[in-house]
Amino acid sequence: HPMLQQPKIDDKPYYIVFSSDLGLAGGYSTNLFKYIHENNMKQAQLHWIGKKGYTRFKAEGYKISNESVILGDKIIYEDIHKLGVKVIETFKHHEITSINVLYTNYVNATTYEVVAQKVLPVTLDERKMEFKEIIYNPSAQEILDNLVPRYVI
Repeated sequence: HPMLQQPKIDDKPYYIVFSSDLGLAGGYSTNLFKYIHENNMKQAQLHWIGKKGYTRFKAEGYKISNESVILGDKIIYEDIHKLGVKVIETFKHHEITSINVLYTNYVNATTYEVVAQKVLPVTLDERKMEFKEIIYNPSAQEILDNLVPRYVI
């Protein structure tokens, strides 16, 4: 299935980045910004949710894919659904090679760790997979065509 095929080189990654809207968030945004700089993500497309990172990285010349920012406390399902549909179509047309979500995970009051989670292409852990012949109705292709976009959105 096209959404399971790994690219030879992930040269056009797309990141959906969650940052804070305001300052005083301590390590939440700081660690995220440091991660982006350290991993040289200037060539990646970044879609920001959260005002803080949007304004900073737009000013620094990063590729920002959204014209306006979605505020973190104003997220509604319809906006995320539209974004999911848009990036899946972009992925299907080979305009991007991967879709990733980048956010900060709370560990404790003083520690936040950055998590970069690849969403597409879907990776399967072959060590855990045990294949048995299964007859699908509808076909396996039709099932994957419906399930993989739902997984992303």
